[in-house]
Amino acid sequence: MAQALSDPRLTATEATTWLEEVRTALTAIEPGPPPAWSSNTLRVLHALHVGLDHEILHDDEPVQIVHRDRVKEAVARTIEVTQPWFWKVR
Repeated sequence: MAQALSDPRLTATEATTWLEEVRTALTAIEPGPPPAWSSNTLRVLHALHVGLDHEILHDDEPVQIVHRDRVKEAVARTIEVTQPWFWKVR
């Protein structure tokens, strides 16, 4: 995911728009046990959010995330819809 987000040709909109579909899918989950895909998706988003605050490496070289701050905020807003009691975007 970090490799894709490091592409310098990526616009800010392209770097964040994909999260809209993820947010819509997570919002549509019915009450009850969460489906496995949602748990896996949230784990990836949590890892991405943490990684955006630290240096992500690929072959021991730093990966520069294009539009890092915008992506981080969009990831946080996506996580927030599933955990509003725990996760707040400020």
